[in-house]
Amino acid sequence: MFANDSLFAVTHAGDAASGHALLILIPGQDAAAMILINSAEGESLKNDFSNHFIHRFGLSIPDIIPSNVIQEVRSEIVPIHLPVEILQNHMGNYSQGFSYLTVTAEDDHLVIDRDHRNFVLKALSENEFVPCEKTGEDVLMLTLIAYEGEFSFPLSVISGEYAVTSGLGSGFGFTMMFTEDENYFILDFGGITFRKSKGNT
Repeated sequence: MFANDSLFAVTHAGDAASGHALLILIPGQDAAAMILINSAEGESLKNDFSNHFIHRFGLSIPDIIPSNVIQEVRSEIVPIHLPVEILQNHMGNYSQGFSYLTVTAEDDHLVIDRDHRNFVLKALSENEFVPCEKTGEDVLMLTLIAYEGEFSFPLSVISGEYAVTSGLGSGFGFTMMFTEDENYFILDFGGITFRKSKGNT
């Protein structure tokens, strides 16, 4: 949603491995727009379209409401202890793909049971948590920055060259292959190739 002193707009977007969609409604101006993109690479076009459309009616990105409660992404993980009263604010059911996750409290932390796997949510702040296996081992995460967005996926490692997205927030499972050549580290993610220069490690 977007709002300023004179206008209000509501948007709804959806993304899949091979397509993107966006709907924008501005009731006060009797204006609406929809974009449907049949391409995995279309997210930047969807975002540009949205930004240009709301700007045409006097709205902009800073007008997003409600404001984000999450602060800057942390470069290191330092768990903290939270009182039970704060943990209870996060208990409940959360939508996940085509089902729901249930977050409950156990002792002094939050837990999730999913697909016969148990996760502890370690608190980084009052509103930030990182999932870890109940055994205490951290979940291996892959972070991709692409299409003007940042995406994180928990991984199940198959071998030194292959892994599959799994666990919390993964949606459908994607197979990944890790290789390298003389100049790049190479990741094949569901048929899309990402390269990272070895000079930028």
